[in-house]
Amino acid sequence: MRRVFGLILGVALMISATPAAAADDDWPTYHHSFDRAGVGGAGATFTGAQPAWATGGLDGAVFAEPLYVGGHVLVATENNSVYAIDAVSGATVWQTHFADPVAASALPCGNIRPSVGVTGTPAVDTGSGVLYAAAMVGRTSYELYALDIGTGLVIFHRPLDQPGLDAAAAGQRGALALEQGQVYVPFGGRYGDCGNYHGQVVAASVSDPAAPLLTYTTPARRAGMWAPGGVAIAGDGTLYAATGNGDASGPEGRTEAVVALSPTLDEVDSWQPSDWLALDRGDTDVGSVPPALLTDLGLVFQTGKNGNGYLLRLGALGGVGGEAASGRVPANCGGVFGGTAYAPPLLYVPCGNRVVALRVSGSPPGFTLAWRGPDETGRPTVGSPIVAAGAVWDVDLDGRLFALDAATGAQRFQVKIPGQPGHFATLAYGGGQIFTATADGVAAFQLVGLTTP
Repeated sequence: MRRVFGLILGVALMISATPAAAADDDWPTYHHSFDRAGVGGAGATFTGAQPAWATGGLDGAVFAEPLYVGGHVLVATENNSVYAIDAVSGATVWQTHFADPVAASALPCGNIRPSVGVTGTPAVDTGSGVLYAAAMVGRTSYELYALDIGTGLVIFHRPLDQPGLDAAAAGQRGALALEQGQVYVPFGGRYGDCGNYHGQVVAASVSDPAAPLLTYTTPARRAGMWAPGGVAIAGDGTLYAATGNGDASGPEGRTEAVVALSPTLDEVDSWQPSDWLALDRGDTDVGSVPPALLTDLGLVFQTGKNGNGYLLRLGALGGVGGEAASGRVPANCGGVFGGTAYAPPLLYVPCGNRVVALRVSGSPPGFTLAWRGPDETGRPTVGSPIVAAGAVWDVDLDGRLFALDAATGAQRFQVKIPGQPGHFATLAYGGGQIFTATADGVAAFQLVGLTTP
């Protein structure tokens, strides 16, 4: 086990200011790309899938999405470790332990046990080969770590705590993102909504670890940005984040909102449903999923715990009640959690115990049900779907991995994975394989009969 501490200055030459775009075969961030579309292996097809390997016994629980870069699976644990695993053999290539995590018993609320370390999915700059992860360390504070994915050596680490954070009550579940020389780290609350936290996005320079942090903080208390997908970033660099319930006396508190932020974290636009106050009082978060950017249509799709879908206009979100269209997510969807996937013309949504596909139109804006996955009555909640090799892949909390035909929803594959994944689990794709986190490891499944365009 390797422990590396200290701030290594002069890393500007080692880290690129602008992350390179991910190759289709790499999966360097939550849902493949920073717009969180969740699509890989475009144009590929397969005839079946079979277990390749499973690695258990990692030093902590795994809540982050596994990542795949350059033939290695990168996975972070709640014990503040990152592992690089050979994607072919399943053997550990290196393991880096940042610092001791925080005991769950030391925190005022939450449901991650017995310790809290790295929860949010890290992000990899494929151009420089650097992974960024946010870890809870010490008594109760957050640190950003940058490490070389070739060696596992820590390049630098720096504090992330900012005024208004209340680190003991704040949860860092949302995935990290990279854009224009900054790594963006979202914060929300913990299960139970304890403490005096605010929703925040914190930005740290990737080239100068001594540079001041940038911060966006919700005006209202709480209003956490806790969705596992974190923020979604559009092609022009604008960040889109969704907030949850909080203590607001008016819409200016930005509870139950979608906010658009500049790369320097200035608020440039916002939207809230007209019943934002009722959602607040009912703990019915709009922010249980990140915004889905439908850039080909000029729209943003937002949903949440209330099971409603809202279409907002990119660049003109609409303020309070100004959505372009809205309606119930079909198939009796009581609530949506985790994240969506978008492969035009269909948007794939985790709807309770099944996946549904929505056909979204831009003129006029609207959505209809394209298909609903097989009836899984009695099964637990499904995770956040991805699209790979012409199929929609997902895993449920009972540990069932399955694939549905992306066009029709017909089931193409299912298998029980070893152990159970963490809450809001999701998958990664790369090298012709599907990767899923288990309770304390990663399982890989090789696609059979894979053809690529």
